[in-house]
Amino acid sequence: MEVTALCFRLVTLGVILLGHVHKSQTRKSDAVRLHVSPNRLQHFEYESVTFQCESTDGSTQLKGIRNTEEIIPACSSRKPSPRSLCAIDKVYSADSGQYWCETSNGQRSNSVNITVTGGPVILESPALVSQGEAVTLRCIKKTNSTNLPVFYKDDTPVQINAAEIRITNVSKSHEGFYKCSFSDVETSPGSWLLLRAKPVVSASSGHSTSVLILLWVAVVILLVILVLVLVGILLIRKHRVTDAVTVFSKIKRGASRSGGDNHTRVEDAGDNLRPGLETNESGNPQTKKGDSSNEETESDDYSAVPKKPRLSHSRVSLNSTADKD
Repeated sequence: MEVTALCFRLVTLGVILLGHVHKSQTRKSDAVRLHVSPNRLQHFEYESVTFQCESTDGSTQLKGIRNTEEIIPACSSRKPSPRSLCAIDKVYSADSGQYWCETSNGQRSNSVNITVTGGPVILESPALVSQGEAVTLRCIKKTNSTNLPVFYKDDTPVQINAAEIRITNVSKSHEGFYKCSFSDVETSPGSWLLLRAKPVVSASSGHSTSVLILLWVAVVILLVILVLVLVGILLIRKHRVTDAVTVFSKIKRGASRSGGDNHTRVEDAGDNLRPGLETNESGNPQTKKGDSSNEETESDDYSAVPKKPRLSHSRVSLNSTADKD
């Protein structure tokens, strides 16, 4: 169970790391964003406009191009933070130009073309538009008018006597140069409706991100291989220990059984020998006594037989002489 838990934790850690890398890559690809307030491309003179640069590290700076010259706008107030703010209290026609946010490592946001006009009419068009979003175009003028505007796309009327143009699902086909006009006043400046492109990422940043992803993938693969090897070693050891314990148990059981059988056999043999020993012990004295009685009987028998008298040698010799005569 502990090995399984360790394996699960390591795999989970690898998945989390990969998710973190992927999430980090996603954030980096969209790490810098520019927001304009009010959210439109055209502004009247003397209005207040705020540019907000959103980044992950707070090193973002607002930059712009005016008359083909790159500048750092003079902000009335700045607020350095992860969402750096640059507020311009009053904008003038000279402030018209292209603006974007850029980090210290070269990452840039989408750029917007801001137009500041001293005229009476402007086109309200979102500063940044993404594909699939809903877009509304309006024609705004400083003075009140009962007339309805006319909207143009690439100098061709597309909406006549309508308060606004609504596009529910904007796509590439809706891109173009838009403007509007009232019959009793002037025409607004024109602005390009462009879909927001992917943020520009420097080549070095993209290369370093790819290397980081490959590194994390390699680390995860090594962790998985290490876990598999560790699990294999532990399983082999566990199998060997189990086999050894099983063999030892069998040997112990066999020894205990054989020991019990031998003990029983010895006891049975002892029980079988005891009657014989007792018989021998009781029979030996009788045998000895019988032998002695027999010896006494035999001696008595021999003593009972009458012994013939021995003739003396002289007597025998006399008898033999007499016979000769």
